Amino acid sequence: MDPVWLFLVLALVVVIAVALVAVVVSARKTVRRQQERLDAAWTAITGQISARSETLAELRSRVETVAGHERSRLTDLNAAVADLETADDAQDASRAEDRVQGGIRELLHVAEGYPDLQRDKDFLRLQGELAREGGEIQTARRQYNGTVREYNTKIRTFPGALVARSLGASPRPYFEVADRAAISAPPKVQF
Repeated sequence: MDPVWLFLVLALVVVIAVALVAVVVSARKTVRRQQERLDAAWTAITGQISARSETLAELRSRVETVAGHERSRLTDLNAAVADLETADDAQDASRAEDRVQGGIRELLHVAEGYPDLQRDKDFLRLQGELAREGGEIQTARRQYNGTVREYNTKIRTFPGALVARSLGASPRPYFEVADRAAISAPPKVQF
């Protein structure tokens, strides 16, 4: 074989090998970056959930002060909030969030039976905060789900699929809520 051809074939093999290594390294960085974005998006959700939990505790306390005999109707909300705060992943959080939404509806339903509570400035302020925080959770949820969609696409398509397994990357679940009507319309605040 002619030395020039040998050199060209060898150079081509080296270029292909370098290109393949570059693709794999780039894919690893991309998958890691997506994992970090996903973790940051989940942290944003948990931060919003914690803020809402504090507001819910105050609101629940306010309702129990006026309607103490209704306390048993609100115990499910306490358990749902605790489950949501300790959820390990988006699937567990989704189930707990559905229960929290039901508990919030029950809390506000109980409060409707007490006109003095409906006129209380602190109650109205807390109800407004609850609506605002619910909207912030929904914004964070949408951002998280968008990040999950990007991440899942990256690890299922070339070249991310080549390195996903070696990084321990697997598809992540979305943070879905079953009762979309409850989250699209925040609690009404009447003055």
